[in-house]
Amino acid sequence: MSPSHQWYGVVPGWLPFYALIAVALVLFASRVLFLVRVMLTGKAAARWDKLPSRVLSVVVNVLGQARLLRGDFWPGLMHATIFWGFCILTLGTVEFFGKGITEAFYLPFMSNTPVYLILQDAFSAGVIAAIGYAMFRRLVTKPRRLTLSLEGLFILLMIFGLMVTDLAADAGRILLAPEPSDRWQFAGSAVAAAAHVALRAGTFEKGRAVRRLRGRLRRRGGGECERQQRKQDASSHGAERNTRGLRD
Repeated sequence: MSPSHQWYGVVPGWLPFYALIAVALVLFASRVLFLVRVMLTGKAAARWDKLPSRVLSVVVNVLGQARLLRGDFWPGLMHATIFWGFCILTLGTVEFFGKGITEAFYLPFMSNTPVYLILQDAFSAGVIAAIGYAMFRRLVTKPRRLTLSLEGLFILLMIFGLMVTDLAADAGRILLAPEPSDRWQFAGSAVAAAAHVALRAGTFEKGRAVRRLRGRLRRRGGGECERQQRKQDASSHGAERNTRGLRD
């Protein structure tokens, strides 16, 4: 069952779910209005001429990231990987929120299909690698045209956290509710396998610690019983000697 369909004490799961969605939509709408006001301050221009070439330019240079790849290749590939990763994972986010509303929600030709699951995990791992490369450039190589800012580092860390939590969520679902399509999620399955080994190792070590503690308690308890028994024996022998002395 989805967390949004459960109860947490007296609080229904849908309440925080829809409350967070409402807050996110308000923040998103306020940002969109701000950007629209900024755009409206510019001069009007005809943007409908040469429509086929404009559309082709958007497909090649925006969706395909060709302009970045034609320049400095490795930084361009880094940016392109992050962009493509967000495009792929946004579809997974839509499905994630859809299942929060109804568990029957799915995206046709995408949900649990091998191609999409492979792409999702491949780009999750690819974006994590791209974030590592971006951090390396900002903190180690420090090219002149790249300015170091806390905002940029924060954004990179947020993207990194998004990818890691996405893989962790997939791994948790694989451990708790495995499905036949899990074999296509190679990254999520690897994280799930590592988590399973770590949990088993932790459980084993915890069991060993408990057994050692029980052994110590038994030894201490046994020693205490022996001391009490010796005291009782000594008291019995002393009482027996006193009795014999009185008789004599």
